[in-house]
Amino acid sequence: MKIQRLAIIARKETCDHITSKKFLLLLLMLSIVVGIGAITGINDYQSNLDRYKSGDSSSVPSPLSIISSITEVIGYYGFGAIIAIALGFDLISGEKETKSLRSLLSHPVYRDEIINGKAIGGIAALTIAITVVFMLVFALFLIQGIVPTLYELGLMLIIWLITIIFLASNFALALMASVIAGSSSNALILSLIILFVLSFFIPVFSARVAVYTMLGEDPRDEITIVRYYADSDEDDEYLELLEEKQQDYDQKRFAIHEISSLFSIQHNYYVLTGVFAKPSWDCIDGTPMLSLKEVINQVWSQLLFFLLYPSLFFGIAYVKFMRMDLR
Repeated sequence: MKIQRLAIIARKETCDHITSKKFLLLLLMLSIVVGIGAITGINDYQSNLDRYKSGDSSSVPSPLSIISSITEVIGYYGFGAIIAIALGFDLISGEKETKSLRSLLSHPVYRDEIINGKAIGGIAALTIAITVVFMLVFALFLIQGIVPTLYELGLMLIIWLITIIFLASNFALALMASVIAGSSSNALILSLIILFVLSFFIPVFSARVAVYTMLGEDPRDEITIVRYYADSDEDDEYLELLEEKQQDYDQKRFAIHEISSLFSIQHNYYVLTGVFAKPSWDCIDGTPMLSLKEVINQVWSQLLFFLLYPSLFFGIAYVKFMRMDLR
C-alpha cells in the first residue's frame, strides 16, 4: 500500500460524497434535526437563565445543556446512526452491482488501498458534515447572545470528537454490511438489523431474560404482601430478610443492565457525551470540580466499547474485502 495512492482514493471518495445529492440531502436532514434540538435547548437555557436572574434557581445555566439536547437527538434518538449508515451502506455493494469494482481493481491499485480510501473518505465527509452542523449551532449561540467560556468550548470540542467517533462507528457498520451483503438493499437491511440487535435487543430484551434466568422472580411483590399482612415479630424478621434480598436483587439487576448496555453504540455515546455536556461536575466559581482523568475513570468501560466498535466493524470489512472473490 502506498500513501500517495491511498490519499488519491480518499480524496476522490470525499469529493464524491460531499458533491453528491445524497450527502447534501443527509446534511440538510441533519441540520434540521440538530437545529430543532438546538432551538429547544436554547429555549430551556433562556428559561433557566431567567429563573436564575429572578432568584428562583441557585445554579448558573450553562451552554453545555444546549449541546446535551443536540447529542440526545443525534445519539439517543438514532438520527446520527441512520445518517451514517445511509452514507456507507452501498459503498462496496453498489460497485459490485455495477461491476465497477472489478474494473477498478484492473488498474494498478491494491485492495487495501481501496477499502482504506473508502473508509477515510466516508469518515472525512461525516466529519465535514458534523463540523458544519456544530458551526451552525455556534452561530445560533452568538445570535442569541450566548458566549461560552474557553472551558466550555474545550468540552464542546471533546463532544464534537466523540460525535465523529460515533458517526464513524455506524459508518464502519454500514461498510462492513456493504462488503458482506451481495446487494445494496441487503446491505441496508443487514446494517439496520445489526443496529437493532446492538442498540435494543441486547440491552433491553436480552437483559430482561438474563435477569429472570439468573436472579429469578423479583421479591418486590412478596414484600408488598408480607408488609400488608404482617402482624407478628416473625413476620417483621421475614420482611427484613426480604428487603435485604431485594437490595441484593436490585444491585445484581443493575449490574446486568449496565453490562448489556455496553453493547449499544447509542448508549455509550449518550453516556460519554452526557458526562461532558451536563455541567453537574464541571466547575465551582470557575474551578473544575473533577479532572478530565477522574471523569474518564467514571466511564472507562463505555469508552473502551465505544472505541472498540469502529475497529471491530472495519476490521471485519477489511478482512472480508481482501478475501472477496470478484469473478
